Amino acid sequence: MLEARFSGRQTALATPVSAEVVRPGTPEHLEALRFQQERFALVSRQDAGVVSREDTEPTFVAATDYAPTRTVPIVVRRRVAAPDARGQLLAAARVELPGATVIERMIRLRPGTAAEQALRAGKVAEIGGFATPTHLDRATLLDVIDAIVAVVVQVAEEHDIDWLWFFPRKGFISVMRAEIPGVLPPYRLSYCADWLGWDEGSPQLQRFRALKLRGVPTQPQIFQIARGDFATDLAARQTLLPRRAARAGALERLLIPAMWQAQRDINQEIASAHGRGEARGKASRTAVNPDFPQPGRVRSEQ
Repeated sequence: MLEARFSGRQTALATPVSAEVVRPGTPEHLEALRFQQERFALVSRQDAGVVSREDTEPTFVAATDYAPTRTVPIVVRRRVAAPDARGQLLAAARVELPGATVIERMIRLRPGTAAEQALRAGKVAEIGGFATPTHLDRATLLDVIDAIVAVVVQVAEEHDIDWLWFFPRKGFISVMRAEIPGVLPPYRLSYCADWLGWDEGSPQLQRFRALKLRGVPTQPQIFQIARGDFATDLAARQTLLPRRAARAGALERLLIPAMWQAQRDINQEIASAHGRGEARGKASRTAVNPDFPQPGRVRSEQ
């Protein structure tokens, strides 16, 4: 089984933020875990009105971050001038290497498909646990995403990972795929339809469901991008950073319609993917997912 390597990966793009890999068990990692737990408690219906409950089980971290030796934690901080000072924590995320992904523990893949073969070959990692402060402005959010992607690409190269997967909550993929012409190229994440349904016998799935997180799709949704495409898209965004910085004050206004359009495109992509595969997979999906959304009725994440 692939073990995580921690070689001090760090990136500081031409933005006010920087991202780095932190070692499990360090104060920086424990701070990130607390931050993730508190942030996801805000979108959990498990304990309405409670931001953090150390005595509540299962917690988000316990339910999703269960293989620390095969997980690479990432933190993003605001950059500061003092060399020994630590800036404000702006985000936490993780790269889940083969054997540690939430997707493989909770979702059944169709045997023989490209996704199933890539997972079996150990060429897939998942990006999970993405958390930011509740009122982070969108200009900084874009900087945070780019910083994380830069580290993810480095980690994927180091561990010989070809594909990055996402099992997102509501709205995340629309931010990633949002395009503002001349200012913000999109990340070309595509919908993966190679799934059969939830793995109803998975204890991990039951713990995850017990969290009652808002924004989780009724049916599995997997998005993917090749490592090379991730790097190419990041480079395109970095080329336009001066324009993005010049329009920082307008990003709040420009990004929202771009996200709406991205979500419409995503919905159409999902409907089209299942429309093409309907004859092949209808019976198996219906058996596992009796309320599987039909083409044209895919639930929006917006």
